[in-house]
Amino acid sequence: MKLNLNPSQKRILIIAAILTFIGTIAIHLTFNYMDGQTLMAWSVNNWDLLVEGRIGDFYTDKDAGALGFLRGASPEAVHIEGSSNPLMFIPQMLWCFPIWVTHYFNGNTYVGTLACVYWYKLFLILMTGFCSWCCFRIVRRISGDDFRSALAGLIVMGSSEVLLSTGYSAQDEIIYLAFTMLAIERLLAGKYKQFIIWAVVAVTLCPLVILPLAVIIVLRQKSILRIIGELVLMLVPSGLWSVLSHNMIRSYAGADHMGEVFDYLYIPLVIHGKASAFIVFMVILLFTCYIRPECDDRKLIWFASLPMIWLSYLTDSYFYRLLLYIPFLAIMITVDDADDLSLKVLLITLLEYARFFAIGIDNKIVLNTYYTVDADWVRSICAHFGSDKYSAYEGLVEQFFVFHPSLAQMAGVLNGVIVAILIILLWITWSPQNERKSEACRIKGLNIYLTAYSLCIPIYLLMFWHYAMKCF
Repeated sequence: MKLNLNPSQKRILIIAAILTFIGTIAIHLTFNYMDGQTLMAWSVNNWDLLVEGRIGDFYTDKDAGALGFLRGASPEAVHIEGSSNPLMFIPQMLWCFPIWVTHYFNGNTYVGTLACVYWYKLFLILMTGFCSWCCFRIVRRISGDDFRSALAGLIVMGSSEVLLSTGYSAQDEIIYLAFTMLAIERLLAGKYKQFIIWAVVAVTLCPLVILPLAVIIVLRQKSILRIIGELVLMLVPSGLWSVLSHNMIRSYAGADHMGEVFDYLYIPLVIHGKASAFIVFMVILLFTCYIRPECDDRKLIWFASLPMIWLSYLTDSYFYRLLLYIPFLAIMITVDDADDLSLKVLLITLLEYARFFAIGIDNKIVLNTYYTVDADWVRSICAHFGSDKYSAYEGLVEQFFVFHPSLAQMAGVLNGVIVAILIILLWITWSPQNERKSEACRIKGLNIYLTAYSLCIPIYLLMFWHYAMKCF
């Protein structure tokens, strides 16, 4: 696919892409977090259940000491995803089929090796690329500008929140996000039936994404019966599994992620009790979208981003689930042809750096030395610099504040800056009129900010070795 770019645009995109590629490969190779190894091992274990006709053991095999852990799941990740269903693992199962084939028939049940983990992580890299491609296609359909379209994809690929979720923790958020963006791309292409099909896939992989998809459906459909019917259709596969698995043995109920979302913030009621702030927000949002007479594509993305921003900023989503709004924000920043592109790229660059430290303050485990891969090349680097900290529980940001305790006082200010940047970006991207108003703050230096953005993860990794590993 040939892009219509001038030499300057080609040059900066190539430089940014190279830096992003270096950061992507480095972070995927450096860490082996317990969740990624466990999800990989359980995806392989699900083939055992399918071939041996033991579907009823889906939950018990995920318990500590059961076959799922003998397969190589991390003992520290006991019961993770214990309340999930096998439909959520289908993409991982398909990708991990070669691991199952090469281990099942020779009696080598253990797959918790770096080779297997890296194979699984390659899938996450490809899914990140696929999500970026969907964002590229969405921006291209709306704006027709190849440079801005490529920039949207690069913002997703280079996001520190995305790479912490995929490269460090190796969680599965990017998978269902990618299918969500594919569904939206199909909608904007005028393929409504394909939109519904991929929306069903996305919701089956994670029920949370029904929230932005519901906003989109309400914006496009004004028949209440059709809205309800399409939303129910998206829940059918998960509902069928719930019926099928009703009597299956569960030694552990699992975490109620949806309950955490709905119950994180409350609004006190005058008459009695309290109401979920998120439910109130969604009702108001859906009603607002329903009464709007029409909505263009760019505003559709804007409204759909709001539930994902709420999930990322106003719930206890852990560091690996904070990327949910990034693809939407990348599209919103790049979709218009106003002259404030440098300003928006600067803001998201500041947001990525600031939020990384905010994540590290609240989640000490981020880039924790304990999850550095136990590989010869890592040990040799540490040994060269006189360090054995690759087996210790020490986080990057935590160590940063140990060495510079005065900076800990800036944590509150940092969170304020993050919220302010997000509000500014939401305001700028709300309408073309606001885009033009923001041109009053026009700045130069897109190349500088894009390069800084692409250096997020490489800089974090350098800091990791410097502060957390104490190698220098």
